[in-house]
Amino acid sequence: KQCGLKVERFTQEVGDLSTKAGRQNLLVTIFLRRPSHVWLSPECRPWCAWNRFNAQRSPAGFLRVQQDRQESRAHLKLCNLVYKIQSGEGRHTHFESPWSAETWYQKELNDFLKGSVAAKVDQCTMGLKNPQTKDPLEKKTRIQTTSMSLFKELDQRICHREHKHGHVAGTCKWMGKTINVSQFAAMYPRPFAKAIVRGILREKSIPIEAPILHVSDIEDRKSTRLNSSH
Repeated sequence: KQCGLKVERFTQEVGDLSTKAGRQNLLVTIFLRRPSHVWLSPECRPWCAWNRFNAQRSPAGFLRVQQDRQESRAHLKLCNLVYKIQSGEGRHTHFESPWSAETWYQKELNDFLKGSVAAKVDQCTMGLKNPQTKDPLEKKTRIQTTSMSLFKELDQRICHREHKHGHVAGTCKWMGKTINVSQFAAMYPRPFAKAIVRGILREKSIPIEAPILHVSDIEDRKSTRLNSSH
């Protein structure tokens, strides 16, 4: 707000994206609000390195991870569709997830990946620290974006290994509560958030590649609008 931007968060209270109704609600919101930028940060747990490890520990663990991933694919398809809507109308889309996540190799994101670029950020360079020990947390992050201004603002914020890193694991004390370090690290440090805002404010161009929407996409969008009116 201080920068003159109007921001609207789509939280679980607004619509649960694990449900069809929640996903439709998000699409209707985008159609109505026509946001210049959409920031996507879906649950990365199904595709993270820890889950790759868990899948190898036992048959039960493997099946659990596969189920999590299957459920996550609906979110990835939604992200890809949001990109196609945004880019097709000359607006921008950004997607944040760990650099090492297998998210980036899923076919459900093919259109988005082809029409965007990847910025690499080590969040310790942006002020991310364990709130209890104050050890910097590296947290290698990838921002896939259609905005060259945001890409230039964020890319190559790489740690030069001049300090010791803490681990994004275990628990820590924060604001009088005990929480997982991974939960704390999911919140963007202030310098990171400010860099994102700077990139957005400087963006004047159309998306890197505006795809042609296929007839099936247009029909899907019409169907979403009709369904949402009931």
